[in-house]
Amino acid sequence: MNIEFFKNINFRLLLFYFLTAICAAISIEILQYNIMQNETSAFTLIVRKFRSLFDACMLMLPFFLMNKRKWIIFILLFLLDIFCLSQIWYFRTYQTLMPFSSYFLFDNISELLIKSIIGSIHPGDIWVILPTILLLLLYLGFYKNNIGAYEPLPKRIAYGAMIFIICSFGYLATPLKAAIIKDPNRPSPWIRWTASFGPSFYVEANGLVPYFVYTLTKATTTSKKITPEEKNYIDRFILSKEKKQIHNTILDHPRKNLIIIIVESLNSWLLNRTIDGIEITPNLNRFIKEDSVISALHILPQVKDGRSSDGHLMINTGILPLQLGAAATTCKTKHFPSLADALKPYGYYSLNIISDAGNFWNQKEMSKAFSFDTLYDKKCLEKDDMIRGSISDKSLMQQSFRIIKNLPEPFFCQIVTASTHMPYDTPINKTRISESKQFTSTVRNCMEAFHYTDQAIGSFIDSLKKNNLYKNSTIVIVSDHDELGKNVLDGRKKRKLSDRETAMIILNVPLSLNYKNIMGQIDIYSTLLDVMGLNNYSWRGMGHSILQYPVSSAVHWDKKSIYGNSDSPLIPDQIKAWDISNLILSKDYFGSFASRPK
Repeated sequence: MNIEFFKNINFRLLLFYFLTAICAAISIEILQYNIMQNETSAFTLIVRKFRSLFDACMLMLPFFLMNKRKWIIFILLFLLDIFCLSQIWYFRTYQTLMPFSSYFLFDNISELLIKSIIGSIHPGDIWVILPTILLLLLYLGFYKNNIGAYEPLPKRIAYGAMIFIICSFGYLATPLKAAIIKDPNRPSPWIRWTASFGPSFYVEANGLVPYFVYTLTKATTTSKKITPEEKNYIDRFILSKEKKQIHNTILDHPRKNLIIIIVESLNSWLLNRTIDGIEITPNLNRFIKEDSVISALHILPQVKDGRSSDGHLMINTGILPLQLGAAATTCKTKHFPSLADALKPYGYYSLNIISDAGNFWNQKEMSKAFSFDTLYDKKCLEKDDMIRGSISDKSLMQQSFRIIKNLPEPFFCQIVTASTHMPYDTPINKTRISESKQFTSTVRNCMEAFHYTDQAIGSFIDSLKKNNLYKNSTIVIVSDHDELGKNVLDGRKKRKLSDRETAMIILNVPLSLNYKNIMGQIDIYSTLLDVMGLNNYSWRGMGHSILQYPVSSAVHWDKKSIYGNSDSPLIPDQIKAWDISNLILSKDYFGSFASRPK
């Protein structure tokens, strides 16, 4: 290309382009700051700022394709600002980035979601969108008619090509340096591009544009059809687990009713805790101390992009979440082996009672896939007492009792609560807890929410006892995932795995067990099979029953964070279970072969 081509460069055009890139870079840098996972050096922070600038320059390249309608670039800028804000708000609640598929879950839009978003907004978030507004005013007041002379398309493409090449080398600088100066003690520098320890880690390590490319590549190049090799790989893993199982009945079980109460966002730190002498969860505390109760208060939540739906998946099927996206909305499997499926041969009628609409997290279809006979959602129940658009836990528990008291036995009933969902901006039901001077208002409001739900559950259990249903029922109280970590209670910004512990309490079983070791959320399903005397069911799940194994560890979804006993012999299987589960869900393992477990 001849030098003449670059004579008479339109500096006003390039200056305006770089102003748009700076606006975009500010939004991306604020996003990076909010999702930062690791302590970093000053040099690393500088590198990250340059990476944000590279991201911005790349994303603003369409500017050079615009001739007269350069105002269109503001649509792109505002869309980027909205994306960054949505990811910041999502991360503040869930500590991960929102998958792109979730942007299309219009059925999940509800009063609860809107209030959760409002509760995640900070005043400083205005800086994400303010630079774009200021640049728009500058454009309308000055640049609109002063960008400069018309530039031919080839020249504009040349500008863009040069910027693209410079940014590409900028992204590759760190791995190229590591590739040239080889260190045998460090992994390949290219693994950072091909392996993800989670969306936020990937964006922090590589940048936003590489994350877009990585996600798009994974979504478009991964085959949806399972291969014989993949099926054999899954089968071998399942067979190896089967050989270690005890198939004799562990507990003497007379086929009691099974009632599972999935409590929204129940963290273990709320249990056995008082504030100014007031117990936060007096009923749950009492249950834990009773005989014939199994309690496990050190469960690592393992939900991912699907949040509550991932929790329901693990509890009902013993399958870990997808590595990318939510199984409830992307998985094509029409039938899973499940607790309801395991109980059917013994004459159990199964029902799922939820406080939201059936299309929320696709629960209507997932209830069918989990083999529930009936779904009672918000449309089927009385909306006599609502909290943030969902049926209140008090009303839900009362209506659930009225439904099950007339059912033929045995039955399996799952009840999914919602009143303890974020945000904790106002107290649900004010008690003396709100008058305390301890902790922040957010923590006190959280305590009030669980105090309220604890009362609702306590009244439900009392109703079972008064109507002679309790003695012939096993009741499981379990969390779907964590929410407000113990670090918030302690006033710490950084959240550790130990801050995230959730709980499981199983009432009216022929065993008293206070399980003090660490276990994973994935171990709940296998444990419930043993509790219900379903040891011979062919699908045992990816976890391990605490009644069969000395489970003392759990693996986070990044597959590198081990919680609990780092010397546990179960860890290799616990790590592998993530890959196996991802294959099962992404390749429709159960739907593709007639040999699925019955």
